[in-house]
Amino acid sequence: APTAGLDVTLSSIPAGTDQIVAIVDRGGLTAPLKTTLATSGTLTRMGVAPGSGYRLRAVALSAKQSGWYRNVLGGVTIENLAVTAGQFTAAAGAMSTPSVETNATPATVKAVESVALSVTVNDPGGFTEGSGTYPNYYVNQVPFANRDGEYVSTVRSSVSSGVYRFTGSTSAPMLPGKLYYQVTAQSSEFRAPGTTDYAYFHVPNAPDVTTGATDLLQATVEEATAGV
Repeated sequence: APTAGLDVTLSSIPAGTDQIVAIVDRGGLTAPLKTTLATSGTLTRMGVAPGSGYRLRAVALSAKQSGWYRNVLGGVTIENLAVTAGQFTAAAGAMSTPSVETNATPATVKAVESVALSVTVNDPGGFTEGSGTYPNYYVNQVPFANRDGEYVSTVRSSVSSGVYRFTGSTSAPMLPGKLYYQVTAQSSEFRAPGTTDYAYFHVPNAPDVTTGATDLLQATVEEATAGV
């Protein structure tokens, strides 16, 4: 049994959470430490060597969707943790939901013309920061379920701690109406130990077309400029 480490307790755990994966890194660790935490929020003890400057990231995941992937429901990051020999340091934090920080994508676009997608996302659990993360936009002219739109190649860049900008380019639909779009990312970093589950991050999270009409980001598509 570990003799030093972190006593982790989380609050504001999102409804529908089936699994919480936590990663401890920095602080001189040569490799991150990973474990699963109690979804009830009760204390989970993690063995961590004495030291300082540790960071804990935890992500709440849904039950498996379609039998093979989980959705990110929330997260939290706790920084500057220190562990003393023979003791367990309390690490407590409240989870929050990933959300849009700012959206620089035009609210109105012309049919057929190129659209520069630029959304800055608040990622409280740092799910999208890893080198093994695959960022994408999905777009469509009608509301869609998670990742059921057209794939758009996307670049992710760090703005500040827990805040990331996603940029890409697509073409507006041929006819006036709406352009719906969604920020997504897939990462293997937050797979629970001993599993091969995929985890996906969606902002906004639109689990079905019933909510997609209001939850998805959208731009109004106007008639094409004459001559285009």
